[in-house]
Amino acid sequence: LLLAHTLFITMTSKKQQGDWSAGDGILPGRAVLGPLVLMLTTPVFSIVFYHVVAHLDSNFWAFLSMIQEHGFFTTVYSIWPSPWDAVTWKLITSFLGFELLLQKFLPGQQFEATVTPKGNRPVYKANGMAAYLVTLATLLLGTYLGYFHPALVFDKFGNILSSMNVFALLFCAMLLIKGHVAPSSTDSGSNGSVVMDYYWGMELYPQILGWDVKMFTNCRAGMMFWAVGILCFAHKNMQLHGGTLQLGMAVNVALQLIYIT
Repeated sequence: LLLAHTLFITMTSKKQQGDWSAGDGILPGRAVLGPLVLMLTTPVFSIVFYHVVAHLDSNFWAFLSMIQEHGFFTTVYSIWPSPWDAVTWKLITSFLGFELLLQKFLPGQQFEATVTPKGNRPVYKANGMAAYLVTLATLLLGTYLGYFHPALVFDKFGNILSSMNVFALLFCAMLLIKGHVAPSSTDSGSNGSVVMDYYWGMELYPQILGWDVKMFTNCRAGMMFWAVGILCFAHKNMQLHGGTLQLGMAVNVALQLIYIT
C-alpha cells in the first residue's frame, strides 16, 4: 500500500507540473534496465512462442529439450525466420499502405481529445469503424475474386513476426531522431536517458506528414490486422480440412470479431 501510495503521489505531482514523461519510477535501474530487458526479450519471446505453437504442437518441453541439446542461442538462431523475405514485406507494406490511405482519406467526424499537460488539444478524424468495415470488405472481396490468398498470412506468419520486430526497432529509432530534431508539438522532451527516450518516446502525440502515429500503430495497423489475421487463419483452417471450418476455430474467430467490433 505504501508503494502504491508513493507511486500515485509521484505521478500526480508530475501531472500537475505538466510533465508527461515516464517519471523516475521506484525500482532501481528502471530508466535503463527495465526498458532494455523488455526490448531484448519480447522479440525473442514472440518468435519462440510462435515456433513452439506452429512447429512443435505447443510442446514447450520439446523446445526445452532443443535448448538442452544445442544451447539457447544456437536454438533461437536456428528457429528464427528470415526478416528479409520479399513476399512477407509485400504483404506488410501493402497492408500498412492501405490502412494509411484509409486513415487519411475516409470521411469521419472531427473528434477533439483531452487537453494535454502542455495545453495542446489533439484533433482526430473519427473514421475507425469505416476503416474497419472497408478493410474486412476488401479482404473478403479480394479473396473471392482471387486477388488475395489469405492462407499466405498463416504460412508467412513467422516471417511477419520477424520482419515486424525489425521494423518496430527501426521505426522507434526514427521516432527518437524526430523527437530531437522535429517534434510535432510542445508535448515533447527527453526523459534524461537515451534508452528511456527510445523505449518511452519523446513525444506525447507524434505526427508524420499529418498522420497521427499512435492512432495508426494502435488503431489501424494493430487493431485492423487483429481482425484480418484471424480471418486469414480461419481460411487456412478451411484449407487444411477440405473446405470445412472447424467449430473451435469458428467460435474463436467469432468471439474475437465480436470483441473487436
